[in-house]
Amino acid sequence: MFQYQPQEVFPRQGARLFFAGFTVEVREGHLSELNDINNLFRCLYGKYNQNINKMVVDPSLPGCGFINPAKGDLINQRTLIEIKSGERKFSVIDLRQILTYCTLNHFSESPYNIKFIELYNPRMGISYRDNIDNLCRV
Repeated sequence: MFQYQPQEVFPRQGARLFFAGFTVEVREGHLSELNDINNLFRCLYGKYNQNINKMVVDPSLPGCGFINPAKGDLINQRTLIEIKSGERKFSVIDLRQILTYCTLNHFSESPYNIKFIELYNPRMGISYRDNIDNLCRV
C-alpha cells in the first residue's frame, strides 16, 4: 500500500532531485512549482486515500463509433472522478466530458461499475458530485 510521507522541507535552489529515472536540477522558479505540486498532491491524497487499494488510475475507456478511446482520471468506490486543476470554475464542457466517459463505459464489453460522477478541482478547492441517474434526469 502506498504511504505518503509529507515533506515540509523543499530542496534549495541548485539541489538535484531524482525523479522517474531522471536527474532534475532545481532552478529559480522551480521551488514555487514544487510547492504547488506538493499542495495539490496533499489535497488529492487527503480526499481519496482511504480507499487507495480499490482506486483505478487512468481507467481505459474504449472508443465507440467515431469517438476515440479515452482515459479517465480516477475511479474510486463506483465514482468516476475527473480532476481539473485550472484556476476556473467547472463548465458545461467538463460535464460533457465526464458524461462522454460514462457513455463509453456503458457500451464497453467489460464496463466499470460506475454509479456516480465527480468533478474535482484541488487548486480551487471545489467539487461537484452527483448520481449518474439523477444527472441524466435533469
